Amino acid sequence: MESDYITYEQPLSEHMRVCLRLEQLFDKISALKPDLSPWNTQVLMASLVDILIILDRPDLKSKLTKALSRLLEKLSPLQNANSIDQDYLGSLIAQIDDLLTHLINTNGKIAQSLRDNELLSALKQHHSTLGGPSCMDTPSYYYWLQLPKEQRSYDINNWLETLKPIENITDMLLQLARGSKDPMQKVAENGFYHQVLNPKENLGLIRITLPKAVEAYPEISVGPHRVNIRWYAPKSDDRSAPIEFDIPFEITCCN
Repeated sequence: MESDYITYEQPLSEHMRVCLRLEQLFDKISALKPDLSPWNTQVLMASLVDILIILDRPDLKSKLTKALSRLLEKLSPLQNANSIDQDYLGSLIAQIDDLLTHLINTNGKIAQSLRDNELLSALKQHHSTLGGPSCMDTPSYYYWLQLPKEQRSYDINNWLETLKPIENITDMLLQLARGSKDPMQKVAENGFYHQVLNPKENLGLIRITLPKAVEAYPEISVGPHRVNIRWYAPKSDDRSAPIEFDIPFEITCCN
C-alpha cells in the first residue's frame, strides 16, 4: 500500500551516501525482475553495472568494515541488559558478525568475480555511451538479449546472488540507522528551519517527512554542527520559488 507521506534522506557520512545509492539500485532491479522483457532487461543490466561501478571504490570495503565493527562494539555490551530482547539482539549480532566476516575474507574488491565476467566487463566499458550499449559496440550483449527469458533470468539471478552480501550489508546499516531515533515534530517558520547538531552524536542520516498532500520539497544543507532546511514550492514549467509560510514536518537525526 502506497504511503501518504514522503521522506527525504540526507546522508552525513560517505558510507551512508553509498548505502542509499546501492539501496535505490537494488530496489530498481527488484522491481524490474518480474518482467524481463528485452527493454526491462537492459534497464536492469544498467542498474547492475551501476552497482559494480560503485563497488569499484578502493576504500569501500574498508569503510563498510569499520561501520559494521562499530555496530558490534555498540551492541555487544547490551547483551547483559534486562530491558533488551536478548533473542533479537543475539540474532542481530550474529548477522552483523557474518557480514563482517564475509567482508574480511573477501580478497580484492567486492564482487571481483563479476568484474572478471566478459559480458559485464563489456557493458561497463560502454556504460557511458549515449543510448547505452548496442549491437554496434557490444555484439555479445546484443546476442545475450535475444536469448530466451529463462536463460537471461538464470544469469541475472546468479549475478545477483554474488551481490547478495553487499545488499544485506546495505539493508542492515540503513535499517539500524533509520530506527536509531524517533522523529521530532518541527515547524519551518516562513519556509526555513535551522537546527544545531551535536558532533559527538556521530550522526549518519537526516530524515525529513511530511504528507504528500503538502506541495513543497526541502533543500537540505548539513554540516558537522548544523542542519538548514529551505522549503520550495515545486513548479514544473518555471523556477521553483521559496515558500514564505510555515511548514510543519518531522525530522529524524539518525546515528
